This record gives sequence, structure tokens and C-alpha cells, in this order.
Amino acid sequence: MPSKLDSRIDYVFYQPGRLSALYADVIGDKLRDRTPTGLWPSDHAGLVVRLRLSSR
Repeated sequence: MPSKLDSRIDYVFYQPGRLSALYADVIGDKLRDRTPTGLWPSDHAGLVVRLRLSSR
């Protein structure tokens, strides 16, 4: 059964300057993320973002 996730609800807001975004990824939306019994880990996916703080 494919994921039925169809919209984005999570955002990460930041002010460019000392922070820069390196990457963002959605987790929990792939078939391999399901539990051994076939359930999805949650009713919504997670968002992982890596930010870099510069030391100016």
C-alpha cells in the first residue's frame, strides 16, 4: 500500500545571514519505513533539516 501523504504541513523558517540551509528531507513516507506488521510509523511524515551556523 503506497503512502497517501499528499500535502506539506511542516516548514522550517530561518533568516539567512548567519544561518544557511544545507538540506531538507521528509522521513516516514517510504515503503521501507513501515513497521514489520505493515503499519506506517505515523499519520504524517517528519521533516529533517540541517542548518549551518556561520561564525562571522
